[in-house]
Amino acid sequence: MKKKGAKNQPSLRISVYKKRQNRASIVFRKNNILHRLTTIDRADKVLWELNNCRNDLRRAAVIQLSNPAKRTWVLEMGLRNEEEAVLNVWEMAQSEMKLRFKWQGDAEVLHNALGH
Repeated sequence: MKKKGAKNQPSLRISVYKKRQNRASIVFRKNNILHRLTTIDRADKVLWELNNCRNDLRRAAVIQLSNPAKRTWVLEMGLRNEEEAVLNVWEMAQSEMKLRFKWQGDAEVLHNALGH
């Protein structure tokens, strides 16, 4: 049951699928919007960093991801204030950063989504 006066918060889900050779896929889902990183390298390090972010959302985090085809992404997440959090997924494309996924909402929703 929703709290009286509570605004409709965008949902967020982050799914990590482990693969062989220390690789993984990450799927970001916001309501009906889906963004998938099909293969990332150094999956154990990425999972460790995501877990650290979950343990302390007050610390802004920037996590760089790459894949075997030399594509690069940057995850940027943190708190905007005590209750509002933000998650951005940027892709490095031809020497410029392009925003591929953006979520803003309740800090508790981001905390729960990072529970992978």
